[in-house]
Amino acid sequence: MINKCEFCQEEFEIKANINRRFCSRKCYWNWMKGKSFKNKGQFKKGHIPWHKGMGKMLTCKTCGKKFRDKKWGNKLTYCSAECRRNGEWKKLVIKNLLMKSEDYTKEIRKKLSGSLKGSKSYLWKGGRPKCLDCGKQLKAYDAKRCRRCDLKNRMQNKQYLKNILKRREMSGLEKKLLKIINKFHLPYKFVGNGEFILGTKCPDFINTNGQKIAVEVYWDRHKEKFRKNGLNGWKEERTSIFKEYGWKIIFIEGKKLNEENVLNFLKGGG
Repeated sequence: MINKCEFCQEEFEIKANINRRFCSRKCYWNWMKGKSFKNKGQFKKGHIPWHKGMGKMLTCKTCGKKFRDKKWGNKLTYCSAECRRNGEWKKLVIKNLLMKSEDYTKEIRKKLSGSLKGSKSYLWKGGRPKCLDCGKQLKAYDAKRCRRCDLKNRMQNKQYLKNILKRREMSGLEKKLLKIINKFHLPYKFVGNGEFILGTKCPDFINTNGQKIAVEVYWDRHKEKFRKNGLNGWKEERTSIFKEYGWKIIFIEGKKLNEENVLNFLKGGG
């Protein structure tokens, strides 16, 4: 395509779909020199701006002159940057004079600093929250319970316990007892994977003939080492919880786990 330059009137080639008015940058700048853009965009005489009269009238703290706050919404205290500098400078001078004066003693400074600490501060919002159960002070502001109480509270939920025990695999003792039960066709089944929960406890085996009998297998050394009240405390806690629901519990120690002892304990449903 051929187009004519608007400044020098010479013809030049252009590509399709491109609208070029000048043959070179030199012609463009020469054409621009003769144009005047000084009055472009100015308002006509008598024009009323849209923001005229907006904002509240405020008084400058330094010079006392009244001015309209159009931008910050009653947050300005000075009418200009000069007044602001003068005002802030006066504040610093007064503060330094007070600090150096004999009347401004150490006791007064201590009182002033103490009035902004802890519960005396105007920013005080009650401090860190306390645990709902034990009353211990918490580190996180959005927490409701400490870790220990939170875990106890979760363990009261049966669904939470079931979700945990689903991933649990059978121990060696449980596998050994299950083999004996299957061999002699004893009326017991494994429920240690969260299938059956009584209160907050999950036994290893329960009776399937309708009798309320549960079975626990254990190593005495393990219970003495890892349980808070030892082996006897663990047994008493379990028996008391199961007794509340009318259940009997049978404890079988790992050393006594053989066919003869299991049959004596479990044959005939207990």
